[in-house]
Amino acid sequence: GIIPALGFAMLARLLINKKVAPYFFLGFVLMASLKIPVTGIAILGAIVAVVMVNVTALNSPRITTEQGVSDDDEDDF
Repeated sequence: GIIPALGFAMLARLLINKKVAPYFFLGFVLMASLKIPVTGIAILGAIVAVVMVNVTALNSPRITTEQGVSDDDEDDF
C-alpha cells in the first residue's frame, strides 16, 4: 500500500515548485469550493497554460540577425 503513496510523493516533489505551486493550490481551491470536477479543472488549466505561453511569447524580445531579420530560433522542416 505504500508504493502508490511513494510514487505520488516523488511526482509531487518534481512537479511542485515555486513557479507552479500557486496554480496547484488555485485548482485545489476551485475544485473544493465550486465543486468543479477534476476534468473541468484540467481543461481550465490547459486553457490558462496556452494563454500564458502566448502572452509570454509576445512579450519576449526578438533576436535580430546581421541582416536585420528577426530569428525566432525555429527550424523549418
